[in-house]
Amino acid sequence: MQKRGLIIGIILSLLIVIFATQNADVVNVQLWIIKFKSPLSLVIIGSLILGSFITWLFMLNELRKRKKTVEKKNKTIKKLKEELTAKDSFNIDL
Repeated sequence: MQKRGLIIGIILSLLIVIFATQNADVVNVQLWIIKFKSPLSLVIIGSLILGSFITWLFMLNELRKRKKTVEKKNKTIKKLKEELTAKDSFNIDL
């Protein structure tokens, strides 16, 4: 299993190196009043990383909401089971 991860890591690293060497042209980047020059590959990879980070933040928020919902439902289930157990203990067969 670890060998598979190592092989995938090596392949992805090679793809990134190939991508970076083929997109080494310097481009002008302007963000509001900030202007700078950077290799195209860094602009693309930076955008990818920033987009992934923003997506991760939204996903983290959604997971927290779902966790709270599951906890509330588990509490309700526990309470209902306790009520059912209490009612069953009072059943008397005649």
